[in-house]
Amino acid sequence: MGKNAFFSALNLKTKVIGLMLLLLAGGFWLLAYVNAKLIERDMVELLSAQQYSTASYIAKSVDEAIKFRIEALKANAAIITAEHLAHPEKLGIHLSTRQTLGALFKGGVTLVSRDGIGIADYPPVSGRQGGNFVQTSFFKDVLESGNVVIGKPVISDFSGLPGVSFAAPVKDKTGAVIAVLVGFATFSDPSLFGHVESARFGKSGYVVIDDPKHGLIVTASDPSRILTPMAAPGVNRMLDRFVGGYEGAGVAVNSRGVEVLTSAKRIPSTGWIVQLILPVQEAFAPIRELQRRSYQIAGALSLLAVFLAWWLLRNALRPLKKATVAIQDMVTGKAALHDLPVRRDDEIGSLLASFNRLVSERKRIEDDLRQSKEIFQAIGLSITESIFLLDINGMVMAANPTAAQRLGKSPSDLIGRNFFSLFPLEVGQVRRAAVTEVYATMAAKTVEDVRGGRNYSTTYYPVVDEDGECSAVVVVATDITERKKIEKELERLARTDSLTGLANRRHFLELAELELSRMARYGGCLSVLMMDIDHFKHINDNHGHKAGDMVLQKMGQSCREALRDIDLVGRMGGEEFAILLPQTDGAQAQEVAERLRRTISAARIALNSGEVLCVTVSLGVATLTAGAVSMDTLLNQADKALYQAKHEGRNRVCVFHPEVPGDASLGA
Repeated sequence: MGKNAFFSALNLKTKVIGLMLLLLAGGFWLLAYVNAKLIERDMVELLSAQQYSTASYIAKSVDEAIKFRIEALKANAAIITAEHLAHPEKLGIHLSTRQTLGALFKGGVTLVSRDGIGIADYPPVSGRQGGNFVQTSFFKDVLESGNVVIGKPVISDFSGLPGVSFAAPVKDKTGAVIAVLVGFATFSDPSLFGHVESARFGKSGYVVIDDPKHGLIVTASDPSRILTPMAAPGVNRMLDRFVGGYEGAGVAVNSRGVEVLTSAKRIPSTGWIVQLILPVQEAFAPIRELQRRSYQIAGALSLLAVFLAWWLLRNALRPLKKATVAIQDMVTGKAALHDLPVRRDDEIGSLLASFNRLVSERKRIEDDLRQSKEIFQAIGLSITESIFLLDINGMVMAANPTAAQRLGKSPSDLIGRNFFSLFPLEVGQVRRAAVTEVYATMAAKTVEDVRGGRNYSTTYYPVVDEDGECSAVVVVATDITERKKIEKELERLARTDSLTGLANRRHFLELAELELSRMARYGGCLSVLMMDIDHFKHINDNHGHKAGDMVLQKMGQSCREALRDIDLVGRMGGEEFAILLPQTDGAQAQEVAERLRRTISAARIALNSGEVLCVTVSLGVATLTAGAVSMDTLLNQADKALYQAKHEGRNRVCVFHPEVPGDASLGA
């Protein structure tokens, strides 16, 4: 007997029981397998995402710390002049007053002469003042490039501490490098790398910061790896990808032969790479345990399902034969059509009850269809969108009451009318073009237009017949006037400082760049003012933040009243304001700044407490020249001039002079 004959000889009960057993057992194991794989995939993605997010945070934190040190070193190098170098005995005192440098460079700051000899050092470290720096890579690179340089991570010959040197050129009036200001940042500095050395991830995970340029591990939470060589190319597949520019996560075997899950993010300012490394054995341990338990549960459920399926099917199919015989008797006429007895509340009982309810169920369905039609008509009457049905010639075949109401007509008046003639000529032409395009492409199209002072979004949908041809078009028009108002208000809020009503920092920079581009194209002059409220912190401390807010609002009001309509004022943050003066040369800008300073000094601000405040401001002025072609450069120059005004006692205007980099002189 063949397989097919054997299967055909089995009765229905045996077939169903066998099939159910196979499906249930197979289903449980398949479900357990798929579920385990999906959980594994999701867990790997989650771990990778969390690890990469942490690496990105560390990279951003270190990058910001490095950039801050670079800017601080540049700013202090710009202050040192040839006159300072002529008095080396005073340079140590000068460096000791630079509290910011002391906080940022825990290993100290050294001023090195053009010949490579240390001429000033703070705090003093044995051998550094008078030491020879000629052969250091950072000294050579600064002399060659004339820019700030980050040196090779090393253990300092002088302090014996591991760290990295930041070197900035000190230039004379001609731009020639006359000295080098060097700051040594230690790896244990909590504001730079200290938190990396103490970081731990899981039981055995760790952090590594690599320097691909020098092939070194800069620092790591595993102290034994600090300043050791990176793995050679080909040893660690993921490290090779990270060095090649890839940022993300992946699994590979590291240089110690351990399979690890690694995520990496590059530090833009240095090109260093932050890696978070977690051994796969630890990372995937919960997943493996979850998979093992899933298979155990699947096995137990399979055994239970086999027993329950056998018992249930044996009892459930017992009355089926009796019902089959009774129905066959009705079909052959041996018995009259009658209700079958329903003694069970299961699938078979439901089948028999369905046979008994056949006629009554048909009537119920007809009633439901009639009710559904009424509901559909009610929806059409209450919907807020205008809906039209157009034939191939653009004639209205149907329209809902909303559409008719917006046109000042009844739905019956619209039937048979030319759809395009219902609107003003220009709107009608746009809608005719849209309908023509829908017929040609058989694809929906959405068009926005303005009619009667209202904004509408109209979508045209093709109605495709059995032959695949577009036989009609459904037009749905939505009034989006309120949405447009909300969008405009949100756009205004995104551009405006909520306290002063001035342009916020982002919007100010956008408009400033546009003005700079316009001037570059058409010519002219351009100046920038940076303004800062003097002793603003004292106002907040002594009178409260509400008083501080009133002062800021008064500054915005004073700027608007004192400046032209074409001038642009923006709040850059805190108590700092920036002012863009188109078509204004240096002398004019200085006059505007001085006038604004006097206006604010003369203003009186009445507080809610009855007190009257008088405030002063300091201003820095910078004018666009051939050597300052970017807005960042111009703002930086104005900021330096502002710093000079603060340094010279506040309540004054200082002008940046480009012929002396980093210098500003008192104006007016």
